[in-house]
Amino acid sequence: MADLADEVRANFASCAVFFRDTTLPEAVLARYRPGLLLREPTFCDVSHRAGGFVAPHRYLVFSASARVLPDAEGWGLCLWPRGRIFKILDQVSDGRYAQVTLLEIPEHLVEVFLTAEPNTVERAYIGHGRDLFEELRNAPPVPELDTDRWRDRLTYPVGVDDEGRYFPLYRPGGYRSDGNGPPLVHAVRHLTHTLLDAGAYADAEAQVRAAIEAARPFADRSPETLAALLVTQSDLHLRMADHRAAENDLHEAFHLYRRLDEDRLPVAEVLSSLGHLYQSTGDDAAAERHHLHSLGIRRRVAGERDVTVIPTLVSLGALCEGQNRFPEARRWLAEARDIARAAGQPESPVLLNNLARLHQATGQFEAAERDLGSALARLAPESRGTQQLTLLANLAEVRAARGQTADALRLLTEVIARHRETVDQFGSFASEEQRLALLRVSRSRLAQYVSLVLTSLSDQPEHVRQLADLILDWKGLGIDALARDRDALVSGRHPQLRPMLDELGRLRAWIAQRRLDGPDARDPHGSAEELRRATWQLRELEKALARALSVARTDRPSTVDAMAVARATPSGAATVEFLRYAPFDFHAVRSRGDRPWQPHRYLAVVLTPARPDQPVLVDLGAARTIDELVAGVRTQLTGYRGHAADERADAAEQLHDAVFEPLRAAIGDSRRLLLAPDGELLRLPFEVLPDRNGGRLIDGYTISYLTAARDLLRLRATARPTTGPPLVVAAPDFDLGGVPSVRRPLLPLEGARLEGEVVGRLLGVPPSLAGEATKTLVERASSPLVLHFATHGFVLPQQPPLSPEKFAPGMTIRPADPDREMLVLNGTLATPTAFVPAEDSFARLTGRGPANPLLRAGLALAGANTWLEGDEAPPVAGNGILTALEVTDLALAGTELVVLSACDTGLGDVEPGEGVLGLRRSFLIAGARTLVLSLWKVPDEQTRYLMEHFYRLLRDGRSRVEALREAQLLTRESWPAPRHWGAFVCQGDDGPLPGLPPTVVDPEG
Repeated sequence: MADLADEVRANFASCAVFFRDTTLPEAVLARYRPGLLLREPTFCDVSHRAGGFVAPHRYLVFSASARVLPDAEGWGLCLWPRGRIFKILDQVSDGRYAQVTLLEIPEHLVEVFLTAEPNTVERAYIGHGRDLFEELRNAPPVPELDTDRWRDRLTYPVGVDDEGRYFPLYRPGGYRSDGNGPPLVHAVRHLTHTLLDAGAYADAEAQVRAAIEAARPFADRSPETLAALLVTQSDLHLRMADHRAAENDLHEAFHLYRRLDEDRLPVAEVLSSLGHLYQSTGDDAAAERHHLHSLGIRRRVAGERDVTVIPTLVSLGALCEGQNRFPEARRWLAEARDIARAAGQPESPVLLNNLARLHQATGQFEAAERDLGSALARLAPESRGTQQLTLLANLAEVRAARGQTADALRLLTEVIARHRETVDQFGSFASEEQRLALLRVSRSRLAQYVSLVLTSLSDQPEHVRQLADLILDWKGLGIDALARDRDALVSGRHPQLRPMLDELGRLRAWIAQRRLDGPDARDPHGSAEELRRATWQLRELEKALARALSVARTDRPSTVDAMAVARATPSGAATVEFLRYAPFDFHAVRSRGDRPWQPHRYLAVVLTPARPDQPVLVDLGAARTIDELVAGVRTQLTGYRGHAADERADAAEQLHDAVFEPLRAAIGDSRRLLLAPDGELLRLPFEVLPDRNGGRLIDGYTISYLTAARDLLRLRATARPTTGPPLVVAAPDFDLGGVPSVRRPLLPLEGARLEGEVVGRLLGVPPSLAGEATKTLVERASSPLVLHFATHGFVLPQQPPLSPEKFAPGMTIRPADPDREMLVLNGTLATPTAFVPAEDSFARLTGRGPANPLLRAGLALAGANTWLEGDEAPPVAGNGILTALEVTDLALAGTELVVLSACDTGLGDVEPGEGVLGLRRSFLIAGARTLVLSLWKVPDEQTRYLMEHFYRLLRDGRSRVEALREAQLLTRESWPAPRHWGAFVCQGDDGPLPGLPPTVVDPEG
């Protein structure tokens, strides 16, 4: 230790000071956070001549390795070698000039500087740097440096690129020749966690990803290095709510560490991290197994009361508190606190937070607030990550419980705003699945905000407006971002990204084909492994494309508010945003049996252009009651029983009274409604509900649908690209390339053929029928003005897992998720796993294989029967199945209207706040402005009749929603039952259809 201290003193005693004045964008200047480490990969010019500023921003660099160069210009020119490491010590400004103070650190001394607080060396240089700033900010500049020639040499920033992204700290050449691992691995882990604590997720992801890529080729020589980096990456993934990626990281790290020895502290760290992971997903039994196994290792290796056991004791205390096992929670947390005090360590923010949660659960709100205040005080000043957000949110809960409503609302507002920043960050580097996972987690805080306003502040217009703004900004945020990204990628503005986009489409198509084909009977294990690798490649490609797009595009995400949506609502119309949420009871005391999270409810936000600053909130009541009524109405209309249903004869009237009657006062005289449903309301065409006047809502209202009210702003802002001619795909030959069997899966649709011929005639194009109605035809289509399908559609349920009581002797079972790796501890399966019955053979298109909802919804095209029966259709037909996953990659940027005249095309897995994960979502992401789709099966004849009148009315100049409504009313005249005319809904842009010639030749018209 003395030798190290001597080396530090010797190195930094020879430091000299250097100056580099430049002009930095404010966004780049903000990247220089004190405490971060930087690597500058290039040679870098500086001057040793001290003088006043010659540009607004100055790098003040203390370095012992800068080289003085021959200098004929009098610049005092020096540079330091490539790849040097710097620590940001300080940033100071007087409003006119700003100075960033950097200290160069030799790689072999980096670990000395991995501290949250400045060490003695750093404090000395911070003080010296501030003295120089005060001395030189008003001094005259060095004349030789006050020239454009000198300033032109210094235009690029240090340690970051021109966009402000940090260069990777770790580099492939970082391994020592002895194979003992890189000297910077601890620095990378420290930097990553520092960035995470600052809320800089994209930067943290870039650093750890670069380090893992560099370390992976050396895993055989230094498994511990790669394992340590994987544990760090798992923390990032866990904070991103990407539980699958975190689990994969930790399983790989576990196996790497076990190459050396299982009873080691790093193995205990991995098991603790797995415990946290399972705790966050609600798998408490698995979490407890992993925490106890970790605790056993820590105590065997380090000792019963060593400080290394504290994190696991705290985790066990938190786990027991969450399960209402309060005495056990007290014992674990008290032991952790006693060990910390005996070792002279302060109580950590994590320990204090869990003590506060225990106090809150037992009604000791004052003690809880005290502990949370202490925890926040012990965080680093620059901390803006998950830990601080958790503490602020918990403090908001406690203050609300104590009646401090205004302060609780202020804290929740800050937490939600920071979550929103994080969601925007994720758009620059995360996969689609990761973005969706984060949105799910973030919505719990939104639900708490809703609960606080509705219970305490609903009579205050200002707070009602703020709540409406939040709901409108968060609802549909994920699909809106994906659609905007897709628009940017296919717009032609970023041609350099086209190869990545094309590769993404090819990979999705390959995965869809292989998933639906099922395992290869000749090599099931090998085919499953190949599919796992492809799925991983898809995620990585999505992330790489997101990163590349974030650099290329100049527009940035913007928030949505109620006034903007109200003003975008057509005159005389009303927009209604529905939200399904779980109310939160801030006064609940769990030790008394209270439940903080209450059963879900529905809330509506009503907006009208006549009162843009006066959104109206309408509580619609218990979600369970409404959901059962929706299921009951659907059962009565279709005869199909799906979800738990209220099958009373008056279910439709009851549903009208629950979800529409309460809206009447807010809707007023509006007869045009734009509805953005949520939850089970996404399965309901409101038009079929009975009206109080004895008719149906369709008689008095023109209704169209949105994923979220924010769609109005995107549709209004999106430029309309050039479109191609309409494409009509109808009555495919499902048996193309095969021999029709008696029990073929898909029967021919004669009505679809007639429909296709009529629609094609009305649109002025020949329809693609029978063997021409192929998957390749659709995939190669380029932005047809109208894309019409008349075929079979499908939505498959996911196979439900078996409950333990349904296991029976002799039953063969398999994991519900075949891609998930299992971990065994002490001879027992430790990974929480759901099981399903194992079939003797894989049945194509049964829903038993794919977990991805976009693979369980699709359209049947030519050759579908041939593939379903195990044969091969002609290459042009592929497998004859167009899944929702593949639809995402269709070229529909200029497509004004997609009509899915097929069964159940509007259904799929409901994702709260994000609509339906199925064909509906995929066609919108692919670029379609309007969808007309079905919510149940409709007979051929009625469908053909409705579609013919729909297109005739479009041709006559009706808007899209008006044409559909009038066609439904005409159909109702011949077939009065709602099941025959009410299944189709219009979603998206409901205005007139441009580009459709009104004088199309129609000899039968």
